[in-house]
Amino acid sequence: MGVTEKGCAQHIPISSQHFYAGLSEPYTGTIKLADQEASGGYERHSVDSILAILDDHLANATVIERLRVCQLAVYGQLLIQSGRLADAYPYCKMANDLAVENLVEDDLIRGYAQAGYGMYLEFYQTPELALEPLQQSLVALNQLDPGSTFPYQKVYNATLRTAIKLGQLANAKRYHDRNTALLIARGDTIGLAKAVNAYGFFLQMANYHEEAIAAFNEGIDLFQSPQRMDSRLWHVNLLESMAHSLMANGQVEAGLANLDEAYYTRKEYDRYAWAMQAMGYIVQYLVDTGQDEGAFRFFRKEQAYFSQGEGPDFRTCFLYQHLGGLLTRLGYPVEAEEYSRAYNAFAANNLLPKAEAQLQEPKALSEHILLQKRAQEQSAIINQLEIEQLRREVRLRQFGLALLGLLLAVTVLSAVAYRWNRRRNERERQRADDDRRRILELENENLKYSVATRERDIKRLAADNRLRTKLKREILQRIETINRLPVGERETQFGKLRSELSTTIEDQEMISKLQDQVETINAEFEDRLRDKIPGITAQEIRYCSLLRLGINNQSIAQLLNKSDATTRSYKYRITKKAGLGGRNALQILVDSL
Repeated sequence: MGVTEKGCAQHIPISSQHFYAGLSEPYTGTIKLADQEASGGYERHSVDSILAILDDHLANATVIERLRVCQLAVYGQLLIQSGRLADAYPYCKMANDLAVENLVEDDLIRGYAQAGYGMYLEFYQTPELALEPLQQSLVALNQLDPGSTFPYQKVYNATLRTAIKLGQLANAKRYHDRNTALLIARGDTIGLAKAVNAYGFFLQMANYHEEAIAAFNEGIDLFQSPQRMDSRLWHVNLLESMAHSLMANGQVEAGLANLDEAYYTRKEYDRYAWAMQAMGYIVQYLVDTGQDEGAFRFFRKEQAYFSQGEGPDFRTCFLYQHLGGLLTRLGYPVEAEEYSRAYNAFAANNLLPKAEAQLQEPKALSEHILLQKRAQEQSAIINQLEIEQLRREVRLRQFGLALLGLLLAVTVLSAVAYRWNRRRNERERQRADDDRRRILELENENLKYSVATRERDIKRLAADNRLRTKLKREILQRIETINRLPVGERETQFGKLRSELSTTIEDQEMISKLQDQVETINAEFEDRLRDKIPGITAQEIRYCSLLRLGINNQSIAQLLNKSDATTRSYKYRITKKAGLGGRNALQILVDSL
């Protein structure tokens, strides 16, 4: 799905010829470590021995700044290469800062130092900090010999990716155009194809699909020679990459047409693994768009070519996964089981270990880096303030010495100082009075709020007492009325009265239990409900709160002292205001808040 870079973090391969003679041996060690990493590992003791040599170099306080930058850059790269990423940050940061302060912009040593720092920040997902050192490093790295351009292209890709992440599309386009012109001038066809694909892929990953389609189309125009096999293959590679953005934009037919051309061209040139990758995308997108039958027909048509493979690999494994699901749905369980078993075996041996390793990568240092950056900025500000304070103290001392020499001006200066102090004291006194007034106002507001709260509680208690008194009177009247009835009818009426009293007690207990919770939910719900449902009334908010507590419509009507029809009208009005559809849409909405 486009171009991806190897996840070996931020190690920048630098030719040792660009370093001082005293560092050629240590830095050759980093190159050897890179080779060992590519072949499967490195020895920790070799890194420690090289770092020990560098520690001796860094202990020399008389080293010139350019060599110091060089030493710090190498030290940081060695720590990165050996997996000690957190320890590498201060060395990369110091190398960058010293380089910016002491070296010219096109110095290769400065370029390497800034590239290492920028790549470190980019790896830890801090693009706002990474972009500046990455951009500046390209000025120097652009001078590398044509045969040593891998560091430049690696840093260029990181710069491009970072600019796109920050939404600086015009800036990214300028870098891409400049790099494309450079590769065309050098006749680097492979590098050009990779650069075009990477630019489109970075846009694609940032969900700039329209821009990605335009970028892929520009690249496709560069590879239109039907006679050259490599030109046609790069052409269909770009078509395949563009297909993903076309599909994301809803241009399904155009995307599938691109994938078809990629598949059949690769099949023609017997690029089996790449053809299977295109087949996997075709089957995946047909299934995703509900075209199971179309996916099945395409697979049956090309099954003979597909069967030439020896089983799933990193490009074809997901095709096996999609085929397992597709054939299961279409009623071919035996064949589906075969493909699913092959995919599961490959995933267990290859995909799962890789995913677990990625989960363990220490990528959670972005906040740590930002905090260090802020701490350093604050430290610089504090240092500047301390310098200013020292300057002020020096000026005050000089002023005091001048006063001692000017005896005739003492009286005048004393008077001026007295007046100035008096005015300052008056201003301080006025400020203190203003603060006291503000405190009194706040205390009065708090008292008013407290009084209002107590009044509300008293009114609520009084209303509750009135209701209880009214209920008792009604019960007395009912009892007197029942006592006047015949004996048989009297028992029946007493039974009804007991039932009504039990129901009333249960309702009161429910109200007591729910009251605090309803008030809390109203306080939490009100703002969110008003945002979700413009124009909602206070009574409708109370209805939603009770609905959120899981109370049915009939019980809500009793709690609100309303009829069932009235509460149903609440539900209808709220649903209409929110633009909801479906019987349970309002319940789902309030449950989600």
